[in-house]
Amino acid sequence: MSTLQVEFDNATLKAADSLFESLGLDTATAVKIFISASINSHGIPFAVKHASDNSGSYVCQYGHFHDYSRINIDDYQTEIATAKGYADLAEMWPELDAEDDDDI
Repeated sequence: MSTLQVEFDNATLKAADSLFESLGLDTATAVKIFISASINSHGIPFAVKHASDNSGSYVCQYGHFHDYSRINIDDYQTEIATAKGYADLAEMWPELDAEDDDDI
C-alpha cells in the first residue's frame, strides 16, 4: 500500500470535504474514486478544457483529444444546409442497405 499526499488551500479542502460529505463520502474516498474512474476510462473521466477556449479542441470524457480548431465554419454550415434529410427511418433504410451492398 502506498500513500499519496496532496496539498490544498484550506478553503478548497473545506469545500471539498463539505461536498463529499453531502454525498456520503470522505475526501480520500472521492480521490480514490476519481483515480479508479481514470484508470477504467484510460484518461480523465470528464471533459478537460479551458473555460474561455473557443478553439473547439478538448479532451472528452473518455480521455481522447478532439481538435475542431481547423474546421471552416462556413464550409461546415454549407454542408449542414445541403445535407440530405429523411422523414423517417423507413425512407433512409434503402439507402443504408444499398451502401452495405457496395461494401461486399
